[in-house]
Amino acid sequence: MIRDETRVLELVRNVKSAIKREEAWRKKAQACVEIYECKNTEEIPYNILYANTALLRPATYSNLAIPIIKQRYKTMQPDPLNGKAAQVAQKLLMFLISNPDPKYPSVHELIKTAVKGSYVAGRGTTRVKYDAEIEQYEKETGEKEENISYQTVCGEDIPWDRLAVGYAKTWEETPWIAIIHYATKEAAKELLEDPNTDQEVELPDDLRFNATEQALKTERHAFTTGEGEDLELAEIYEVWDKEKGTVEFVSEGCGYILKKLDDPLNLQGFFPIPKPLQYGERGIRDWETDRKSTRLNSSH
Repeated sequence: MIRDETRVLELVRNVKSAIKREEAWRKKAQACVEIYECKNTEEIPYNILYANTALLRPATYSNLAIPIIKQRYKTMQPDPLNGKAAQVAQKLLMFLISNPDPKYPSVHELIKTAVKGSYVAGRGTTRVKYDAEIEQYEKETGEKEENISYQTVCGEDIPWDRLAVGYAKTWEETPWIAIIHYATKEAAKELLEDPNTDQEVELPDDLRFNATEQALKTERHAFTTGEGEDLELAEIYEVWDKEKGTVEFVSEGCGYILKKLDDPLNLQGFFPIPKPLQYGERGIRDWETDRKSTRLNSSH
């Protein structure tokens, strides 16, 4: 960990500013999520928003696509090496999307969740992750070596309110994104583990676990945690800075850069997510139409 209060303040300020720019949309999106989830059945006994979304989702996406990989430019004499390489890559993709790691959601479920998020809240986002299990063993000479016993490419859903995006006219010009995590102490240690070392993470004393109330507004813990249960969560920002080519983990009120990585995935677009899935003007569906339809049908 590196103590750099100036850099931490800069990153936190950027994230807070991005969230504030979306404040009007976030309020509307939260209201629509509550309608979709039937939070107020007395006011809305018949949920048109839910019904419309249930009709649109399968029309947008229903089944996984079949990957096809082949030689880009055909020649008079096809190269057998290129053909074999294409077959290997195609079978690898088919295996990854049809035989998911049980530790992670399947590609099918991730796409379905992103489509629902785009229709209900106005934004659906999925990130790409690389996961590996590294074993250390000692050779007869006494030297220690590492061996990758398992590795995979997997995905993770990012809820609509867990993403902040730097100001830009187009997605391609986006300077940075931030993924917002709410973590317990154990989850924070796992999140901040350094893949290049096996040392246990020591959390700094000024990392505050006071974001529970904010997290429980939409966090899944809200459905599994009863009143009176002790749950302390810290708000941690995972900032992907395209201009600097770094990933930095920071938290408001903590003067340390909790973790810093140099372009860990080497992706062409740098970010671990594609452009978020959005519908309608500026990614906002005509929620008022659904609301009015819901109220009109509820009154009959």
